[in-house]
Amino acid sequence: MSMNQYFLIYINNSKECVIENGPINLPENYKGISGFADLEKSAPELLLDLTWAGILNYGFWKAVFLEKPSITCYQKIISINTIDQDKKIVIISYLIEDLTDQELKLKKESLADNLKITRNRYLAMTDFTQLPDAPISSESKIEFLNFRSQLRNMFEVENVFSISWPVIPSSANNINLPPFPPIPSCN
Repeated sequence: MSMNQYFLIYINNSKECVIENGPINLPENYKGISGFADLEKSAPELLLDLTWAGILNYGFWKAVFLEKPSITCYQKIISINTIDQDKKIVIISYLIEDLTDQELKLKKESLADNLKITRNRYLAMTDFTQLPDAPISSESKIEFLNFRSQLRNMFEVENVFSISWPVIPSSANNINLPPFPPIPSCN
């Protein structure tokens, strides 16, 4: 497997470079050339122009990734591929844009849907705590009743990005629930 990622570049008759594919790992076999990915270590210069293999106007040029910026929940990152013909590389830089109202709505719905799956698992794991013969004290039953109520009501907030998990009751020594997974932070 290749260590780097590459773009498949086509050089047209006007000597303009066009990205056909990428960024990708080098294929193990390419157009009948077995061990193609090994060229990365043994002869990387052969990747730049595939004429030697009878593949005219094509080459695999290394992808150079600039540092990816951090974003808030209200933003997205747009990748920009810039071909450097002199160095025979493709530089990937990034642009930050605000999410559209529709994108933000979908992101909030997706987060809520994923959190509800976990919430529902914890409700199912604690169903038995509300049975009359549950092997826990009356105080623990009340704690779990409140916990389950908090789980059910946790989505009654204006902004889904502000949701947090309720505290898992610890009064019943015979019940060991796993900790909640982290909720993605919104900087």
